Amino acid sequence: MDDRWTVAVLETNESIEMTVTSNDPAVKAQIKGLGFYGLMASQDHHREHHMMMAHGQSVHDH
Repeated sequence: MDDRWTVAVLETNESIEMTVTSNDPAVKAQIKGLGFYGLMASQDHHREHHMMMAHGQSVHDH
């Protein structure tokens, strides 16, 4: 989690939508540049998933 941006998730029966926003124009540009996969790999989120998999835990229960 980066306190310079806000993440909202909307889950429906058909899909999951993640919206990442910021009031800072420079951060908005960073968000656009990172895209979905970049955002998912940023910070410690990606590492946490690998640690959970290594311990046999469900990676989507955190």
